[in-house]
Order: sequence, then structure tokens, then C-alpha cells
Amino acid sequence: MIRGLSRFGLESNIQLLIQMVAGEKNPSARENMIRELEETRNPIPISEIIEILKNEKNPSARVLMVRTLESIGGELAENAIINVLLKDEDYIVCDKAARALGIIGKEKSVVALRQAMLNPSGGCNSDSVLETIVEALGKIGSDSAIEAIFEPLPTDTCLDSFAGMTLGRFGSLKNVPQLWNIQIKARDKTCFCEAIEQIQQRDGSYNPGF
Repeated sequence: MIRGLSRFGLESNIQLLIQMVAGEKNPSARENMIRELEETRNPIPISEIIEILKNEKNPSARVLMVRTLESIGGELAENAIINVLLKDEDYIVCDKAARALGIIGKEKSVVALRQAMLNPSGGCNSDSVLETIVEALGKIGSDSAIEAIFEPLPTDTCLDSFAGMTLGRFGSLKNVPQLWNIQIKARDKTCFCEAIEQIQQRDGSYNPGF
């Protein structure tokens, strides 16, 4: 029965799914219902998902809800995922939230990701999540996102490595002078030198205008 509800995408069916998720106590059954909501890709349930997220104890279900919000997209979904990133205590949930913001996020996500990177707390206080946060900023790719990655460098921590890898993938020739200046100050210069080389190889120029 559950599998059939999402296929029609009717508002009445979506509302029924929401009610079922809210009332279901079995974690596995709840997760199946959340997957059904994801398949609808309908913005109708966003506010209800946000309310359910506030009291959801199962981290796996929260991950699925973040994935559902990512699939739906839009400003309300982005706001909800930002809230998860900054407040959830589970590192797996925060990792999924950061990945989602790298896909659907805009400038307000840059602000949240920067905050989570510079002042990690809760589930964001993990090296694996930090790596995902930096990558998400690179995927957003706006000037402010790239500058957020540069802001704390060099740190002489694993953040330097994460930033170097991300800037090598998503940076451009205009970032090379900044990378060059940072590697001069860094204790371990390797990650920044590799980022410079990767950018120059990709852009076909080994002599950018410094």
C-alpha cells in the first residue's frame, strides 16, 4: 500500500504519508515512508518534515529526511537543511546535510557552511564532516564560497589538506596567487602546491599572471 501512494503524487496521498510518518513508531517502517515522500519530489510536505525532524530520534531517519529535502529543493528546504547542519549532534546526519547544501545551496548556505567550518560544534565537530563542508563550499563555487575556504588558511591542520584538494578541483587561475602566498606561510606546503599544479594543468597554463 505504502509503495503505491507516492506514485500518484496526489496531495491527499502526500498528506496521508505525512500523517503515517508522524504516527509510525517502527523505525524501519518510518524510513520506508520517508523514502516514499522523497519520491514525490513535492514541496507540500516540507513544513511537516521540518516539524518531524525536530523530534526524530533515529539518525537514519533524519538522514533520509535531509535527502528528501534535497530532492525537493527550494528555499524552505535549504533553510531546513541549514538548521540540521548547525544543530544536529550526529556526524552522519551533519555530513549528509553538508553534502546536500553543496548541491542545492546558495549564498545563505555559504554563510552556514563557513560557520560550521570555522566554529564546528555538535555533529560538525568531526574531521570527516569538515572535509565534506569544505567540498560543499567548493561545489557551490561562488566567489564568497571560495573565499570562505581560503579564510582560515593556513591552519597547519587537516583543514589545509581538505582545502587544498577542494581548491585544486574547484579553484581557478585567479586563485593561484593566493594559494602561492599561503603555501609560503604553511608548515606543510604540499597540498597547496598540488592545488596550484592541478589548477594550472586543468586550465592549460603554467604561467598565470601573478
